[in-house]
This record gives sequence, C-alpha cells and structure tokens, in this order.
Amino acid sequence: MNRQTLDKLRGLDFEFPESYDEVADLITASRQKEAENARIVAIEFLEDPKKNSNKIFRPDKKVNDIIQYFIVKVKLTTEFYTNSVVVEIDGKTISAYRKSDVFRQNEFIADVSIDFSNRLRVEENFELKARLIDAMGKVSYEKSKSVNVKRGGFVEKPMYERDLTVEDVRRIVNLLRANTYYKSVNTNTKKTQLIPIIKLPYLANGKIFHMNHESGKFNLEVVTNNSYENFTAQLNKIFDKYEINNLNRKCHFLSQIFIETQYFSQTIESDNNYTQNYDPLRGRGFIHLTLKDNYKRYTKYKNEIDKIAIDFEKNYSLISTNMEYAADASGWYWKFGSVKGNINPIAEIGTPEIVTPYINAASLKLLERKNAFILLTKIFKNEIV
Repeated sequence: MNRQTLDKLRGLDFEFPESYDEVADLITASRQKEAENARIVAIEFLEDPKKNSNKIFRPDKKVNDIIQYFIVKVKLTTEFYTNSVVVEIDGKTISAYRKSDVFRQNEFIADVSIDFSNRLRVEENFELKARLIDAMGKVSYEKSKSVNVKRGGFVEKPMYERDLTVEDVRRIVNLLRANTYYKSVNTNTKKTQLIPIIKLPYLANGKIFHMNHESGKFNLEVVTNNSYENFTAQLNKIFDKYEINNLNRKCHFLSQIFIETQYFSQTIESDNNYTQNYDPLRGRGFIHLTLKDNYKRYTKYKNEIDKIAIDFEKNYSLISTNMEYAADASGWYWKFGSVKGNINPIAEIGTPEIVTPYINAASLKLLERKNAFILLTKIFKNEIV
C-alpha cells in the first residue's frame, strides 16, 4: 500500500508496524516517478453508436448534413497519472476523463463531435491529437494520428493502415497455420505427403505461446498472459512504436516471428546444439534476442529511452514470460538491434530472401518464411475470403 492509503487506515484506528512506513514511501515515490514519466501509447477513434443512433434527420436538410459523434480513447503507460489529458480535433479541444473501471485506470475518454452540415467534401481527413498537461498547464507529452471520416461514418481503411483487431489476429494465426505444412509418410502407401501444421495436436487447439514448457532447460519460463487480446495489443503497440507501419513492413515482421516462435507457440529458444554456448542468454521474445551484448544493449535502451529500470541481462526471463517485453524486445531488435541496421527500410523493398538473414543468419526455414510473407500480403490486402 502507498503512503496515502496507510495514513487513511491509521486514521481509522488500524495499527501497522513502523516497517510499513518505509515500504509505503517507496511505493509512493515509485508511483510518482511513473506518473511524471507518463507517455501516451495508443489513441483509439471509435464511433459512438448510442449517440449516432439517436440522430434526428430534419426535412429541410440533406440526410448527410448531420453531426457525427465519436469516442476517443487515450491509453497511457501508467495508471497513476493524475494530471489532465486533452484531445484536439477539427479545431476543438476536449478534456478527457477517466471511467470508474478499476482495470482501466490508464485509459482516458473524450467525447467528440464533428459537424458535417457545412462541408462540401464527402470525406475529410483530420489530425487527432492527444496531449498530457502537467500541473503548470504545459504540454508534457503529445501524440497524434490521422483519422479519415466520411459523412455518415468512417472511411474503411485497408487492414495494413489501421490497428489490428483481435479477430484479425485470430484469422492471421489460423490461416498461417492452415497453410504451412510438414512432411509425413503415409503408413499405407509409403508415400510422403504434406500435412497442415494446424493438425498437429499442440496447434489444433488454437492456443498461442503456450508451449514454453517444452523448451527444455528453461521450461519454467511460461508466458503469463498469452491471450489473443494481449497479443493483439502488443503487436499494435510495437507497430506504432518501432515504425512497422505499412504493408511490407508488417508482413515481413509477422512472417519472421511466425517461424521464430515455432508458429506462434513459444517465446523461448528450445535446447539445441548451440544454446549451451550462450546460456542463460538464449533466444527469447518474438524475434529471439540472443547473446550477452544484445541483452545489454536492450537494457540500456529501456533504461535510457523508456525509463524502465530493469536489467534484462539479469532478469532475462521477463522477455520470454511477459508478452509486453517479448514483443517490445523484438520491435527494438527490428529497428535498432540488428548489427546490419534498421530492418524497416530493407523490409520496405526487400524480399524474404533479403530480409531473413537480418533475423536468422543461416536463413533457416526460408521457404516457410517466404510462403508466410506471400500469404500475409494477401490477408492484409483482403484478397483471401
């Protein structure tokens, strides 16, 4: 408990030993620091179905001459932020507020309206900004995104230009597994046949990142929250943070991590002929972060840029057990960690044959990576029903 809670309980005649004071002060100081370093990690722009369903169309106006209502969700890095959050769009600034949901204290909501009655164009592009305002009234952090809106609703964006939904990610996982094959010899005909990996028992259940316990020496490093909801949230977060933000970049990244994670089943490298040479700092994360130097450089980045005071060289299991760090370490490697440089511009124009050595020096399972990339391109372009 923090200092405020401890003082309140003592005011109600609850007794606590003096040792609680030091702990409470440490927790309070930690939360204050977290609040001071608060950042915006995501902005969602959603239609307000309740308000839009109550719109009244006046006979003297065209059907589209109406006010559209939207909900803006601003998600922060911390639940302990106590200052103001404001949203700006179409020349208007709106104060955001917290809902009473105790599980979403890092989320602020703003109710937004856009008047289309005097607009000539069928669709408009708006810059949506979210700002954190400190106690002195100054902007401490700002994030923006482009929003396309048409009269009567949204202009549908291609899948590769928007955040992924949970349904999108489930579909991606299922289609990739259903179209990746392993060889099996038919016991009757003695002929080799190709079987979709989705028929393998450990993949047939649809689960993700659930097989770390089969990795060998570090089999206790299981993922603590391997839900599709969490996987989706972390993908969207690193896509934005590390500029994996167009068709080619997203398809290359996902095709590579599909293979690196054993078809989205593990976040840690299994025992092999090489792991004993660099254990305990074996491969972890969606793109396997491996070797002491990479763990050390990622730690430096998190300490200095993200202000996260964790030594991942010592706390290496966090990268395999916590999906946030499994994703973030991979995004960091994609943009900053490779000794060959930022992979984004390579992914922009390159083929899987060119991109793969940046991830896997020996280009193992290159054909699978290539097939996954081709399939993902079709999925993102909505060419597969």
